[in-house]
Amino acid sequence: MTRLKASRITSLGVSLTLAVATVLIGSSPAPAAQDAVPEAPANLRVIDLQSNTVTVAWDPAAGATDYVVNLYGSYWYPIETVATEETTQTFHVSQGTKYGVAVLARGPGGLSALTDRIDFTTPVDEDNPAVTTPANLRADVGATEVTVDWDPSTSEAGGVSYTLLLEYSYHRKWFHTNEPTMTFAVGPSTSYEVRVQASDAASRLSAWSDPLEFTTPDAPLPSTPENVRATTSPGSATVEWDPSTAELGVKDYQVTFGGLTRLTVDTTATFAVPPGGEFTVTVKARDNAYRWSASSDPIEVTVFPAEGWEPLTAPTNFRAVPDEQGGVVFEWDAATGGLGPLTYHIYLDGDEIETTQDLHLNSPYFSECTNVWQSRASFVVTASSHGVESPASNPITLCFA
Repeated sequence: MTRLKASRITSLGVSLTLAVATVLIGSSPAPAAQDAVPEAPANLRVIDLQSNTVTVAWDPAAGATDYVVNLYGSYWYPIETVATEETTQTFHVSQGTKYGVAVLARGPGGLSALTDRIDFTTPVDEDNPAVTTPANLRADVGATEVTVDWDPSTSEAGGVSYTLLLEYSYHRKWFHTNEPTMTFAVGPSTSYEVRVQASDAASRLSAWSDPLEFTTPDAPLPSTPENVRATTSPGSATVEWDPSTAELGVKDYQVTFGGLTRLTVDTTATFAVPPGGEFTVTVKARDNAYRWSASSDPIEVTVFPAEGWEPLTAPTNFRAVPDEQGGVVFEWDAATGGLGPLTYHIYLDGDEIETTQDLHLNSPYFSECTNVWQSRASFVVTASSHGVESPASNPITLCFA
């Protein structure tokens, strides 16, 4: 007995000593309970199921300030999401329809895990039938436009409207209408599937109709532009062609003039080419389904240089001046020739790295080479005007800063 009492006293003393030591050392207190992630709600259940409403409930979750409730329909994603501080939630639903519900808790510490989903099917109220399902879908199919109609749905609540779901090539589009018909744009040579769902003034939904499948007919590509011709003046050329035709309507044309391209809704396009030169020209048409015609037969066009155009000379006296930050400032003397402001291009070992219209350019990444082990790079500068580039300047060698 004496030994047992002594052991208890010793143990108590050690505990007290450890407790005092903990206080003196100043160890951090345990995290506050309200900062912890809430537990997931438990015991999710349906407590009232009617033809057009359902009420679900769950047990309170520790650490929760409110709850997020998801109502699911035929698809995996929620069709309605509600936040509530209560532990019950009522949804308006359609009769004779399968649904699912899941809930999570939310608190200062974050979101809990989502509960397992529970599924249920609403009963049918024979004395208050739901809005009837749209039936007998029909389609008047064209290459770019389709009109779908169906037998009207009925509901004692009135106010019937419809949602159409159009699916094609892994795409989905929804349309809404108050009439049992709708016209929408489509593309040629494409397969579609459409379904219709009705809703009424009591917010009840019918089942989705049986799907209607159809394929739009092919339509010829736009005709190739013909009689392409060009008139020129020094430094300029105007291209013209005869209009194309297209069953779906011509949207625009693309004109390729040497290395230049332009889109236009007209049957003419003017190109400014002050340097002049020899150019190959083609034109193609695009219809309202964004399909291109074949390119026209190419024509060759000669444009004389614009008045005042002179060949470009190379920039001279290319140099690198050290700056106060340890980098350099590239400087050079202006090139001559061309028309209008010149653009200068800095090349590093043959790759363009910068452009400017000034005669200088700051570069904090390079400096004068001071050690044999530094990596060296060669630089030149050129000038350009209206697509023509001058010869390169004298090269200079720098090292990475």
